[in-house]
Amino acid sequence: MELAKSARIDSLSLSFAAIGKSRADVRRTFDGWVLGFMASCRASAKEGGCVRVLSRLERRFGRYAIANLMVYIVGAQGIVFLLSRTPQGARFISNLRFDSTLIAQGEIWRLVSFVVIPPSFSIWVFFILYFYYLLGTRLEEE
Repeated sequence: MELAKSARIDSLSLSFAAIGKSRADVRRTFDGWVLGFMASCRASAKEGGCVRVLSRLERRFGRYAIANLMVYIVGAQGIVFLLSRTPQGARFISNLRFDSTLIAQGEIWRLVSFVVIPPSFSIWVFFILYFYYLLGTRLEEE
């Protein structure tokens, strides 16, 4: 177990070295971004809070947004719900769950696949998914 953990740390150090930065440098850079975002939110609290900062981020990165994302997420959750009703359903769902130890072992699809696991496995799931659809599309419009 210790050997596997040290191997992961070494592989992370190698990947940081490949971009010419140490692990501490990358961490400081990320912390700087987070602290800068939080400081700008606090500084603009009198002028509308984080809305100004978020608007600026949307202008900068909005071109990468996925149109009608909630339609895809709700559709995928519906498909996963139907697949969970099969005899292999429990095994299928366990392959989608977020598990940091398995992600560290290389199962990186778990970083995004947990989003398609439906919130419930009862008959009420269709009402929940419809609510998600209504709420998500309304938020996407704004």
